[in-house]
Amino acid sequence: MDEMPEASRALVVVAAGCGLRQGEAFGVRVQDVDFLRHELHVRQQIRLEGGRPVPALPKYGRVRSVPMPEWVGFELAQHLERMAPLSGERLEAPAAGGLIFYSRERKPLNRNYFNQAVWRLALRAVGIPNERDNGMHALRHTCAPLWLEHGVSMKLCLSTSGTPIRGSPSGSTRT
Repeated sequence: MDEMPEASRALVVVAAGCGLRQGEAFGVRVQDVDFLRHELHVRQQIRLEGGRPVPALPKYGRVRSVPMPEWVGFELAQHLERMAPLSGERLEAPAAGGLIFYSRERKPLNRNYFNQAVWRLALRAVGIPNERDNGMHALRHTCAPLWLEHGVSMKLCLSTSGTPIRGSPSGSTRT
């Protein structure tokens, strides 16, 4: 964490603490965070279209709410004290208005740039090999054990992951 630029630290905390995919973490907006109920509403992701990052529905089009541990909310609140969210209309539908994490140019994060210029540099700084298994997606898999350790049921862990369960209509098991 210490090797991450200050502007990206809360992003890592949100991804790990709420079990978000990278694009979903990039797409978190202030209107998606419910500090009182300790919930984060996953209403969008940032994905690349024609090489440009754009807001879109989450994977499989599955909008959902996930538990937001108190420590994640604390980190987000501190981040918002340092960095104002993007201006613009704050819709529930996919849009850039209210984005919490964004580039120096105040645009949605580009995963290719972030992975090269931020994530891999942080890995290198702490001596972790730059391998596929050490990508930001690994944070998603740290979430369920944390939730289970703090009393969240297995059923809730599975239902909030945004991943279809075996036997579902899509039959997918990828995360």
